[in-house]
Amino acid sequence: MIARAITIALIVFSAQTSQGAVERPPKEGKYEALFCFSGENHIIATSDSMLGGSFRVTGIQRTPRPGDHWDGLSGRCDGAWALVNGTFEEHGSCELIDADGDKHFGQFSRIGTKGVWRAFGGTGKYVGLTVNGEYEPAGSFPTAEAGTVQGCSRSHGTWKLP
Repeated sequence: MIARAITIALIVFSAQTSQGAVERPPKEGKYEALFCFSGENHIIATSDSMLGGSFRVTGIQRTPRPGDHWDGLSGRCDGAWALVNGTFEEHGSCELIDADGDKHFGQFSRIGTKGVWRAFGGTGKYVGLTVNGEYEPAGSFPTAEAGTVQGCSRSHGTWKLP
């Protein structure tokens, strides 16, 4: 009788353990995302060939696979940009937050049409996170109101958790 109870307990424990292993999120992978944003844009226009400014935007991130690890995040970004003699350059940082309130922090930099995105960790499930990716503008949108910017960026790359 005791042997049978132990056998049943081991089978139940074994089933729970194997189910838990299946449900664990991956620790690394590839990502693809679209981040759409809107916010303030401050411009210094010395001439048609010398422009610069700063921006503060908020937005949402979607992925081709709804509900995956990177889908449905909200974010905020601060940055600076310049357009000098036809060359566009931007730099800044972002914080993205998920539905659980966990956040991760990263920096972006772009010269021309393609840029790089790096994340360096965060809170909760993002502690120790590293992301290496590329991004580029996804379309051109009209300005909804003077002093604002609206847009989307498409990104892809790799990520890893400890």
